Amino acid sequence: MNQLKGIIFDLDSTLVDVDLNFNAIRDALGIPQPHPILEWLDKLEDQEKKEKLHQRLYEFELEAAKNASLIPHVEQTLSFLKEKNLNLGILTRNCKEVAHLELGSIKKYFNPIFSREDHEDCKPNPGGIHGTCNAWKVKPENILMIGDYLFDLQAGHNAGAKSIWFNNPKYQDRDFSKEADYSFNSYEDFKNDFELILEKLELFL
Repeated sequence: MNQLKGIIFDLDSTLVDVDLNFNAIRDALGIPQPHPILEWLDKLEDQEKKEKLHQRLYEFELEAAKNASLIPHVEQTLSFLKEKNLNLGILTRNCKEVAHLELGSIKKYFNPIFSREDHEDCKPNPGGIHGTCNAWKVKPENILMIGDYLFDLQAGHNAGAKSIWFNNPKYQDRDFSKEADYSFNSYEDFKNDFELILEKLELFL
């Protein structure tokens, strides 16, 4: 068994609910469905076009961030985890300004907060997780990655960490449970079942 020393969270739809329709954003930016937006933009050779589209993406993200709301029981769960002396971090594909705006009152729980500006390759690449582990001076097997999307789970596994899928009730049309080491759909349940979850994942505090 490995000792749990920290948890890395995704942000959008994992800790906060935001009204971002990625299919609509792709259409607005002229990106073919279902290509990942950031990866498609990075491949553009026309730098002027790339900058303009990144600016439009930022505007979509910023507008959504203004109306972001905490998912129920998130803050109570974060407080509970800090009482366990666990490191908590953020790894998001958002830009830094938007990430800090969305975090609002819960920003105090997290260090580091890594956005897409901080690493050349975003999730599902493991660079952000390795960077967080380096900051905490821990190994990937001593942390958990929690997110609502496939890229979060893949990033965790690519880094050598356990991955947990938050099954956000807003999205009933997707199921990533087979790609996760554990799944939950309520932070209240996650908090109440925390010791059992660690036991199942062969981790201890």
